[in-house]
Amino acid sequence: MNLCLDTCVLVDIMRGGKPHYQRRLQAELSAGSTVHLSTIVAHELELGVLLSARPEHHRRLVDRLCDAMVRHDWTLDDAAEAAKVRAELQRRGEPLEAPDVFLAGQARRRDWTLVSANRKHFARISGLDYIDWMQDA
Repeated sequence: MNLCLDTCVLVDIMRGGKPHYQRRLQAELSAGSTVHLSTIVAHELELGVLLSARPEHHRRLVDRLCDAMVRHDWTLDDAAEAAKVRAELQRRGEPLEAPDVFLAGQARRRDWTLVSANRKHFARISGLDYIDWMQDA
């Protein structure tokens, strides 16, 4: 399986507050799944490090977690797919914050399964393979 973890899931894994996330991630890696890191998520993690009261500590956590992922740049094709996602949502009167639109577009275009606890954000996007690991808690 090709997984892309949303920022909220990665932050919960780093904080250790939801141990079932860590177990699920380890199970997916053991089963041969690939975990992809979007530059959109990398941006949000970097912002968290910079705004942290303990940036050195959080830098180490982010680096250690992200080193195990396959990194992907944002492309023009990703941007085009994100625009489609945004247009679909706007037509239905269901706006979504730009980073989530960008991530959803990239994941949908690349056939990644997006892992997030933000069901209300991602479950409504047609054609997006989405999973909420909270269901396994």
